[in-house]
Amino acid sequence: MNYKKRIKKTLLSLIALTGLCTSLGNASQAQANTYLLTDEHGGTGNVKLYHKAYNYNWWVYTENSFGFLKINGEVVFCVDPPTNAIPGTYYSSEEIREGALVDHFGTKITQQQIDEIKNTIFWGWDMSEDKSYDRYFYVQTKIWDILGWTPQEFRAGTSWDSYNAVSDFVNGKLNGERATSWHNENHTLKVGESITLTDTNQVSPYISNPTDTKGWIFEKINDSQLKITATKDSQDATFVFRPKSLPDNYTPASLLFTYPTSQNVMMFRDPDRLFSLLKLNVIKNGHIKIVKSDEKNGKVLAGVEFGLFANGNDTPIKTAVTNKNGEAFFNDVEAKEWIVKETKTIQTHRLNRQTFKVNVVPNETATVKVTNAPKEGNIKIVKTDDETKKVLSGVEFGLYEKGSNKPVATATTNEKGEAYFNNYFPKEWDIKETRTLETYRLNEQVYSVQIKDGQTTTVNATNVSKKYKVSVSKHLDQGLDGSGTRQAGKGIQFDLVDSSNKVITSFITDENGYGVSQEISYNTPTWLVEHAPTGYKATEPIQVALDSSKDNHTYHYVVENNAKKSYLQLIKTDVETGQNIPASGVRFKLYKNGKQVSQQVTYPAIQTIDVFETDKNGQVTFPQQLTYGDYEIEEVQAPTGYVLSDKRLAVNISGNETVVTVKFANTPQKGQLQITKTGSKIVSWVKDGNGVNVPNIQNLPLAGVTFELIKDGKVVEQQTTNDKGIVEFTNKPLGKYQYREVSAPKEYVVDNTVRDITFTPQAQIVKVDSHSVSVHNKRKTISVQFNKQFEKSKYFKNEQKATFGLYTAKTAEGLPANSLVGLAQVNGSGTYTFGNLPIDGEFYLKEITTGEAYSLNDSKIGVSSSFATSGSPAQTVVVEKPIVNELKRGDHELVKVEANSKERIEGVEFKLVAVLENNSEIEVGHYSTDKNGRIVFENLEYGNYYAEETKPAEGFLATIQKFFFTIKGGEKLDKNNHSTEATATRTVVENERQPLIHTEATTQTGGKKGYVFEKHIERADMTNLTIGKKYTVVATQYDSNGKVYATQKREFVADKAIRTEFFEFTVPVGYTGNIVYGEDLYRDKEKVATHFDLKNEKQTVEVLKPTINTFAKIGGKKVMTVGEKQELVDTLTYKDFKDGKVLVRTWLVKFGTNEVVGEPVEQILELDGSGEVKVKLDKIDTSKLPVGKYTIMEQVFEVNKNGEKGNLISEHVDSKDENQSFEVKPMLPKTGTQESGMTILAGSIALIGALVLLKKKQQN
Repeated sequence: MNYKKRIKKTLLSLIALTGLCTSLGNASQAQANTYLLTDEHGGTGNVKLYHKAYNYNWWVYTENSFGFLKINGEVVFCVDPPTNAIPGTYYSSEEIREGALVDHFGTKITQQQIDEIKNTIFWGWDMSEDKSYDRYFYVQTKIWDILGWTPQEFRAGTSWDSYNAVSDFVNGKLNGERATSWHNENHTLKVGESITLTDTNQVSPYISNPTDTKGWIFEKINDSQLKITATKDSQDATFVFRPKSLPDNYTPASLLFTYPTSQNVMMFRDPDRLFSLLKLNVIKNGHIKIVKSDEKNGKVLAGVEFGLFANGNDTPIKTAVTNKNGEAFFNDVEAKEWIVKETKTIQTHRLNRQTFKVNVVPNETATVKVTNAPKEGNIKIVKTDDETKKVLSGVEFGLYEKGSNKPVATATTNEKGEAYFNNYFPKEWDIKETRTLETYRLNEQVYSVQIKDGQTTTVNATNVSKKYKVSVSKHLDQGLDGSGTRQAGKGIQFDLVDSSNKVITSFITDENGYGVSQEISYNTPTWLVEHAPTGYKATEPIQVALDSSKDNHTYHYVVENNAKKSYLQLIKTDVETGQNIPASGVRFKLYKNGKQVSQQVTYPAIQTIDVFETDKNGQVTFPQQLTYGDYEIEEVQAPTGYVLSDKRLAVNISGNETVVTVKFANTPQKGQLQITKTGSKIVSWVKDGNGVNVPNIQNLPLAGVTFELIKDGKVVEQQTTNDKGIVEFTNKPLGKYQYREVSAPKEYVVDNTVRDITFTPQAQIVKVDSHSVSVHNKRKTISVQFNKQFEKSKYFKNEQKATFGLYTAKTAEGLPANSLVGLAQVNGSGTYTFGNLPIDGEFYLKEITTGEAYSLNDSKIGVSSSFATSGSPAQTVVVEKPIVNELKRGDHELVKVEANSKERIEGVEFKLVAVLENNSEIEVGHYSTDKNGRIVFENLEYGNYYAEETKPAEGFLATIQKFFFTIKGGEKLDKNNHSTEATATRTVVENERQPLIHTEATTQTGGKKGYVFEKHIERADMTNLTIGKKYTVVATQYDSNGKVYATQKREFVADKAIRTEFFEFTVPVGYTGNIVYGEDLYRDKEKVATHFDLKNEKQTVEVLKPTINTFAKIGGKKVMTVGEKQELVDTLTYKDFKDGKVLVRTWLVKFGTNEVVGEPVEQILELDGSGEVKVKLDKIDTSKLPVGKYTIMEQVFEVNKNGEKGNLISEHVDSKDENQSFEVKPMLPKTGTQESGMTILAGSIALIGALVLLKKKQQN
């Protein structure tokens, strides 16, 4: 041990003695300091400590005995091993912080040491069930080791193995997880549900379950798994899991206890060092009971299915079917409002489509009563006569089960011939007629009828009436052949007529004069009417006497007739006017049975004639009477202006009149006009490339066009064209006429041009002067005009385009309903038209496409038009109400979470910006995240947006990224969904906590001062890093004015939230003074943290420029005489040195040269900043120095703890420096004396004594 160590040891002993003395005054101090130190001895053991920085070691405990140190009864630990503890002393306290403790060597406690000591006490003592003296001993030794007092040896029952076990254990916990892997999780359970949490951080064994369980059940399965079960008594709560080994009265403490002359001790208590938070939510569900019954009879219905639906959802969550009691259940459903709907019913009943809203209350059953209507249908019977189709009332029918002969019910037809069986179950039934009318036969047909639910099935049933016949025997009084004999009346027709003379049936007699009728219904009373035979008088009608009880009976009658005769007169008439034609010379011939008839006349002479002429009145009377029969008159010469008749006139002589007058009509010659009308007709439809039905129009004959024929300014006739497009004006008197078109089918334009036509006389055999003309009609058209409006965007210039289709609403011109007949392209708001549509009727407009930003307006807008209501060739129908397209809209949410834990962040401010098509931007608004970290952007227009953070939460970095999203339309959010997973409708923004960086610069040996050749170590401690992110930390070297000398950059990916990096710097060449170090932390090229302060001592290292000056003396003077033995001493003045040991190298050279004289001297000295020290050149024998001038040279080097020489610190090597020089002069001749001899002897003795002392000193 060197002398400085011996001094220090002595000082320590003095300090201890001082402490013992001052303990006597502790009673007076107790009033001011309230913390009493006690020492409970009982442990055996010892440790030898060594402080590496000060090369000092000793055994701590005297007599190998130690005990617990306590303050006010609570265990504390020593942090000041060189100082003795004085039990009974009252201490003062202060909060432990960096630099609060300074040991005897001036070293301040660091934050890292504080953290390591906390970890050691917590895990080594507080969390340990072992509270023995040995455990205390090893924990205390570990604390000293952290403070720099390294254990060297153990004795008295203590060992390295036991110490290492404790040390390794607490070291393993230093950077370990302080919470379970499920810390800060949030779970929601239903009553009765369980969840098992697995801790992968191995913290579970050290924490205990909450004491207040809030109704939850916590079960530890093993050291890593915890099972949690929700009960009906569970409450929503956040639970704290704390260390299980800590006593109940364990309270936070972080105190340093001090007393001026007693050992410093510490108390660390950190109850929250190990803890975990767990949020639990419980869903207390309820039940739904459905009771199903028949709405008519109230009977319960089994087998009916119901669905349970969430509001706004068309898919059932679950289904249930009613049991035999008509009950269905939805058990254990979330307490909220639900929708219940019937989804399937039983065969006999109709589906109930009502929606039932049910509010479920926790732990209660909500009952819903639902009724069903039974399935029912009706049968309608319509009863008619089989022949006349006349409805029959009073006919009775029966309703029978299939295969049954007993009617379930009967019904009788009413005055409309209808009978009903109402409200019977849908299935197949039999209908039978059970009673009919008197005059009808019973209908024995069985009608099978299928009843359908909610429908009426009609059965058409007929009845056949009872029948009878009428027969006749016909006789003639004489034949017309002149024989006069009685004859059978063959070939004579008889009619049976009803009361209104309507012929029911007819029959003709045979060769024997016999005839019989067909069957006649008894419902029809009849009369027998004779068609009298030619030449005979008719009989009166005979009423047939009917008896309805005689079905298929024949009633017989006998009928007889007499012959007839008459004269014949002919009058010539106009066939059209019916007026007499006063024209003589019109000639005729008379025929009977194909033979020409001739008669005799007596005036002016008797003669036979066979051609008869009219007189001036246009009449002729045949001179002789004609017998009954049929005659024919043939015209051989027509009146002038008339057409010769090409047909004979039949004349019947009935004998009922004396004179039979007949009119022989002639047709006057006529003009005839034939107009052929054509029109633009749609003959088919062809779809074009866009699917539009385009009419194929051809000029074809047009029916339905009306023309007028005008004579002398008056309309004489109107005619309409037929299917061939032809209209004819016939039988018109000759002369001048005009014609014009007055109407046309509604689809065509009327051509009202007036045209002339003249009919001229023709030859006698020509009937008509015919003229033919052709006229064409064009079609009318219709246009549909509508107004289109696009909702205007606040932000975007959306493409306002749409395609509209015009469709037929009903069948039109061969096109089925819903056929596309027109397309209109819309470009912006305005008025648009479907033009020149050649059909009318009912149509509708429908939007087919629209711009991406707009919702398709697919409503059908009906329009109707009729060519009949307008004579205009082209009419326009206007849709009054504008057709509006609304912008698509949707919702989007932004969720803000902490980057590592994904915990949601409240109060982060964002702005929402709409991004236009040209990439320009419009700000939409400013928003802040809610307590769930959410921002919900509702009802946003279609388009592109981004959200940009404008103000981060306190303690977090601002996120400079723009978060883009697109609204397509229709996006809806579930506000109850608290997921943090990014989706198309959810942007998740992770926020990194504001990284912190703390730095400390030292020399390579840990000091705050160093030399130019010493490297500097810059330590950067970074916290709040985001795991998985890439960072760049930049360390910068500055001078005291902020000038940059050097930088170092290091990139890393954070695997933990805390990281430490070390940087090594060299001192700039030639620089002395303060060097300050600063750090900047970057992520994604953005500076996220910095630590730089030119005045911060921790960031500063002082670079010393040590200097030395020397002053050489020999024998205390600058001059000596050759041969003298003098002490050669160089006084070394030093400045700006570090405190500590150096190696001083001293040697002697001849003045002004580098020639070394003698052996250099090297010695280790301890310097302390600035001062002076005397260096003796003991190895140089000055008596042997020749005459001359000499210079002492000095160099100062570093020296390590092993005494080895290091870098050169400073030197003074100017061989011409007078201060470093001395001179050896020659001896001058001199006379000696006894006194001087004695003086020399005394000097020699003194010199020998000095040398002996020097040697002893060296040996010591």
